[in-house]
Parts: sequence; structure tokens; C-alpha cells
Amino acid sequence: MRNKYVLILFSLSVYFNFFSLTPVLQAQCVPASLIKVTVPVPLPACNPGDCTDLLAVYNIPKQTNDYAVSTIGYCPSFPFTGGTVINATGDDVWSSTVNLPFSVCFYGVNYNRVLVGTNGVVTFDLAGQTPGGYCNWPFTATIPNPGFAIRNAIYGVYQDTDIRIPPVTNYAIQNVNYYVLDTGVNAAPNRVFVANFNELPQYSCGTAVGFQTSQIVIHETTNIIDIVVSKRTSCTGWNSGSGLIGVQNQAGTLARVPPGRNTGTWSATNEAWRFTPIGPNTTVSLAWLENGTPIGTTNPINVCPSATGPNLYTAVVTYTRCDGSTVSVQDDIIVDIAPPLPLNNPHDIIICTPNPPPYTVDINENADILLGVPNPADYLIKYYEDQNDAINDTPTNINLISDAPLATFLVPVVPKTIYVRLEDFVTTGCFNVRSFIIDATASPSGTFLYPATPYCNSITTPQPITPTALTSGGTYSSMPAGLILNASTGAVTPSGSTVGTYLVTYNIVASANCPAYSTTANVEIKICTCTVVASSAAETLCVNTALNPITYTVAGGAVSASVTAGTLPPGISGSFSGGVYTLSGIPTSSGVYNFTVSVDSSTDVCTAATTITVNPNVTITLSSAATTANQTVCINAAITSITYSITNGGTGANIVGLPTGVSGSYLGGVFTITGIPTQSGTFNYLITTSGGCSTASLGGTITVNPNATIVLTSAPATANQTLCINTAIANIIYTIGSGGTGAAVIGLPTGISGSYSGGLFTMTGIPTQSGTFNYAVTTSGGCSTASLGGTITVNPNVTIALSSAPSTTSQTLCINTAIAPITYAITNAGILGGTVSGLPTGVSGSYSGGVFTISGSPTQSGTFNYLI
Repeated sequence: MRNKYVLILFSLSVYFNFFSLTPVLQAQCVPASLIKVTVPVPLPACNPGDCTDLLAVYNIPKQTNDYAVSTIGYCPSFPFTGGTVINATGDDVWSSTVNLPFSVCFYGVNYNRVLVGTNGVVTFDLAGQTPGGYCNWPFTATIPNPGFAIRNAIYGVYQDTDIRIPPVTNYAIQNVNYYVLDTGVNAAPNRVFVANFNELPQYSCGTAVGFQTSQIVIHETTNIIDIVVSKRTSCTGWNSGSGLIGVQNQAGTLARVPPGRNTGTWSATNEAWRFTPIGPNTTVSLAWLENGTPIGTTNPINVCPSATGPNLYTAVVTYTRCDGSTVSVQDDIIVDIAPPLPLNNPHDIIICTPNPPPYTVDINENADILLGVPNPADYLIKYYEDQNDAINDTPTNINLISDAPLATFLVPVVPKTIYVRLEDFVTTGCFNVRSFIIDATASPSGTFLYPATPYCNSITTPQPITPTALTSGGTYSSMPAGLILNASTGAVTPSGSTVGTYLVTYNIVASANCPAYSTTANVEIKICTCTVVASSAAETLCVNTALNPITYTVAGGAVSASVTAGTLPPGISGSFSGGVYTLSGIPTSSGVYNFTVSVDSSTDVCTAATTITVNPNVTITLSSAATTANQTVCINAAITSITYSITNGGTGANIVGLPTGVSGSYLGGVFTITGIPTQSGTFNYLITTSGGCSTASLGGTITVNPNATIVLTSAPATANQTLCINTAIANIIYTIGSGGTGAAVIGLPTGISGSYSGGLFTMTGIPTQSGTFNYAVTTSGGCSTASLGGTITVNPNVTIALSSAPSTTSQTLCINTAIAPITYAITNAGILGGTVSGLPTGVSGSYSGGVFTISGSPTQSGTFNYLI
């Protein structure tokens, strides 16, 4: 079983690490898969610019439409005791409602509450079963079964156990208990709900068939269900000896049962079963981060770590659970460029010859490269004439210099570069490409001298040589003993050396391609009785500023003097007159200049060391983006910070010309301009340094645009108008200023519109809709927006309609007889209503409340056509 499992794990390790992610206790055990992601250590990135593949290993759970049953070996991972214990005062009971801290999907439905029954069952059916109520024990039917008493349940082992005291004798151990484990590998999102049925007697049989022990485990996120059975023995004399292991849906139409474990009289010891969802894949997504920044979603992903780091890569796997929530797990890995191989660098080969090329040279440096390496057999060394060939190497080994020609390599021209590929083919598989140069030179030659010899033994600073065409690479020695000499540079230190004359020898030893060479020079160390009196041993001044003259004298008078070591600043020179040596002038280049002045008193020579420090002028340069120096912003909007770097001794700066609300500050060599301008206009600012040598200035321009404005420029009365429908309004005109480039209007009646041109927004038109219209004009463009508005009231036309009987409009009657009243409904006419003409004497019209009424008794005969 183990071998088969290992093969499956290897072949599906990219995504389906679905089995052992926790330590295996026994060979046959298969712990439940965990929600996690692992990034194995990749192949190394050997050189800067190299890339490597990262692989995320994670599982993809299945949906719970159905389950597959498998045996997993008896390896209980969780205790059979602890947690909440169901009260033992009664038998055949359900627990109170158990609220789970995580959701469980069971047969495609999401649940977060369960009931635990004392007869070895857990149900999600809180509607069909009563919390704290009766847990059914009689059953003989197998599942699936729509008529089964307890459905939507996990049976493990479902049988009629008895939790009462007695027959239970040790209630602390013999009980039904449940708990949630949220720690270690079983911390969220891998928590488990565990229900235990521990050492329980069978009903009727009591202890005659032994104690019954089993466990139900529900896993978070994966929704895997485990049933562990320590002991189940059938009580055949009661309830037909029925026992059941399995799962069944709410309808009783789907169920999964291990072989031989459906309802029956079977017995079992030390076995375990797993119910694994086998529906479609759940939704799982992968994202890769590099130092916290997303870089892709592929698996594997190719990454190219930086040579300077950091190179922290994170695989984030997000699982969508059946309740729609998501949970993410991640794994980090640092991928750095592998360190250089622990091998010596090849050395340049210099051929000493007066002859032109070609040359024949032994270029095999394997012994030198591997010198001191503890495991030289782990490395492969190859020589190439082309760098790309050395990098690419396999499979063609183009232009590889084979072993045989290494000892007699022909060099047609110099200098010639040889590239060495060094490969660790045992440990890391990494390679480095290093190079050396083959060159030719004349045989060693040249001379050297000590320019200021003799030296006073009071001089404490090393005195250098002056070489002439001297070949480098040799060492210095002296005779007799007593001289303090630097063997690499030839410099002597008079102070501490024995007074006397020394022969200093420069020696180059012979090599495979060059002869030995040596040359000599004399140096004298003496006791000096004179003492130089210098007006100053050190001066500090600004460049292009006159030096305060430095004078050198000796007691009894000097006959000559000069600078014998070191360098004077450009622009400074010495002159000797009247026994005094004077340095003066204007330095034109900054720097620190150390030099020695030797003074001859006719009987002795003595020296004085002097330092002149020439400080450069202060500089100021823009250090923020070039566009920041000159920027345009809106009033009351923050400017982009402007920074200037002040160097060469500047200690501060001042600024003028800023708008109100913007200011500058100096800190640690940086002058920063920030703020929010509250004043519009064009502001040319200037920064001037302070401290150090001279001053420097730089400036720029900040343009602050005001907020856009809007002003009514037509007559004030036009903003609020009342007119009749289908009558042209008086034009309403607004001026848009301060950078506004347009405007828009809302709230106009149909037939009225606005347009922008040349800074003016004009509303015109004939309203075809009556009502009261509150309009608002809002600017666009420029800084911010501004609005103004008004009201256009559009009155509808007056209407009149006969409201009395149609026959009343044409009446024939006798004089002095009252007419039948004639009424008209008048709308939109205000308080006047209307007037009438053409009536006979004695008949009149009147208006009231929207009704015009004609009534009266005519005292005049005739035919009268009236008009209202």
C-alpha cells in the first residue's frame, strides 16, 4: 500500500498532494490531506541573470456531490476522550445543538451545526431531529433508504449502545464526547470536529460482548470524513444485532458504505475508513509574489532573482469553500544567486620577450585553480576562447580547447583573453566563467631613487620612491639592517630607523615566462641639528581664495629651501629670499595637499611637514525629478515636493519668492520645498546656499492657478424668469473665468439649452414644457468647479371648456324668462378668469373658482351671439 501511495504522490505532486502531509505513524496509515502549499527548493540560479523554475505543490479538494470510500489503516490521530461529554442520565439521546466554528459541506449542502447521537451517529438534519431529544435506535434496513429514521448523517458505528450509569462504571472514560481541534497541523483552515463513542456497553448485551469504541472525524475545507473503529461486536440478541458504517444524504437516495459494513451483524477491530469527496474540482487559484508584488499565476513559474536581493518569492493558493467564503495559504522561499564556486581565480600570464607573436604558452592552470580545494574531483574545468561558448558549453562544446593543446597553446596576437568554465557537477550543478589574459612585455627593467635623501631621523611620515619605467611585481629589501622599509612600495620611514646609509634592492623573481631582475638605490638617514620654524603647519581655505602666506626659517639662517615631497595645490608656489622660504598664491583646485619643505642651513638639512586643505565652493543641484522645479498646480492643492542637494560644505539655504502656504526647509544636506499654495499667480523662487565656501543659487517657477469662477453677466432679472409656454426666454449669460474652459447646465425645461463659447455660457430657447425649473450651471476645466443657478417658471396656456349641458349654449326663450345657467371651466387663467360680450340686457357673466357662469333673465328680445 505504501509503495503504491508513494508513486501516486510523486506523479501528481504538482497539484494533488492529496494524501500524507502529516507524519505517518504506521506504514499502512494515510493521514487526511491538508490545505497547504509547499514550494520545494528549486534548481539554483548560479550566476547573475540566471533564472529558475518555482513549483507550487498543493491539493485541489473535490466537491461533495458524492464520496469514495477507502480503507486507511488503523492509526488514531485524535484522542477518544475530552471535550464536551453528553450527559449520561438518559440513553438514546441527541446532544444539544453543536455550533461548528467552520462550515462543512455534506452532499453538496453547507452546514455549520450538527447533532451528536449517543448511538454512534452525527447528523446535519436539525429540522428532522430534536436537539437534546430522542436518538432513534431501532433499525434493520440498509442504506440508501428514503425511509431511514436518521438521514443526512454520518454513521460510525451506528448501533444501540447504552451510556447510562450503570451499565457504565467509569463515566470519565466511558462516554460520548465531542470537540474541535484547532492547533498544530490541525489549525485553521485544517481544523477537525471529532465525535467519540468510547468504551460503551451494548444495550441488552451490556458488557457481554465487550465495550464498543469508535470515532467520527470531519475535516475543515477538504470535507473529508474519517471513521475509526477500535472495537465493534454485534449484540445479536437485540435489534437484530444491527450495526452500520457509512454516510447518507438528506433524501435517503444516496449513500456510501464500506464493503461489508452496511446494516448487519458484522464485527470489527482496529479498522478505519475514509469518505473522500469525488465531485468536480472546487475552485482553487494560485498567485505568485516577488517581494510582495504579484508576478504571475502559472505553475511552475520562471523567476530571475536579482544579484543584490532581496529575492523572497511567495506562492499564495486561495480556496473557495462551499459557503462561498475563501481561505488562502502560502509558502515563502528565498531564491538567491548561488555564491561563487570556492575555487581560486586563474592568474594572468605575462610573457617577457622582445620578440613579436605568435607565442607558444602552457595555459593549463588547473593546479592553481584547485589549490587548497578539499574536494577537487567534484569540479570540471574547461578552457574556451569565446565567452559565450564558455557559458553555453553543452551540448556542442563549440571552440573548446581540449586538454592536449593546453600545454602548447598558440597565441597569435596579444593581449589574448582565455575563458575558464568552472563547474560543480556533484553538489549544485552550478558553473562560473572566469577569465585570464595572456600578454607580452619587455623583460623587467627600470630604476628608482629617493628624491629627498638624506632624510632627517625626526621625519615620522613614510618617504616614497620616485620610479622611472620600473616594472611592477617585485619586492624591496635593504642592507644593512636597521632601515624601516615597506617591502611592497619601497617607502622608508626615517623616524625609528638607525642613522646610516642603506642600499635598497628591488627584486623581481623569475617566472615560467620571465627572467629575474633587480635594481638598487641608496638612501641616507641622518641626525638633523637644525629645526624648521614654520608660521603654520596646516591651512584651510576656499578655492580661488588667497592663501595666508606660510614662511619657513631655521636658526642661524637658511641658504636654500624647496618642497621635496608631496604636492602643492595648483596656484600655490614657493619663493626663497633673505633666508626665508615663503609659500603663497591662490589655489585653483580643491583637495587635501600634504607636502614636505626641506630647508638647508649650510651645515644641515631639516624638514617640516605641512598640509593645505582647499575646500571647494558650495554646490546646489536639483535632486528631485526635473519636472518638479517648474510646476503648475491648482490653488489649495499640494505641490510635488522639490528637493535640492547642497554639497561641498554648505550648511543651509534660504529661499525667496514662494506663494503663501509653500515653504522650504533644510536637513542633512537636502533643501526641500513643500506645501499647499493658498495664493494664485506665477511665483519665481530662488534658493541661495549658506555656509561653506562662496554661495550658490538655483530656482524655478511655481504657477498656481485659481479656481474657476462663474458670474452672471446678463441682467440680474434674467437669472429668474417667468414666462408663458412656447415663448422665448430672455437670454441668460454667465461669464466663465480663472481657467474654466467650459460649463454644463442641468434642470432646464424642454426647448431651452445652453452653450459655451469664448468664456461665455449662454442659455436660450423657447420652452415647450410648463412648470418651475431650478437650473444649475457648473464650470468645467481649470481648477475646481463653480456653480450658479436660477429659476425659470413656464406658465401653461389658458383653456376654456363648456361644463354645463351642451344644449345650454343655444337657448330660445321668452323675454323676461330666466335662461338655463351656462357654465364654462377655465384653467390657467389666474384670478381674473375671463369676460363675456354679446349678451342680451338682463343676462351677465361672472367668474369664480375656475368656473365662468352666464345667468339672468333677458329684458331684450332678439338673437344674441356671445363670446367669452
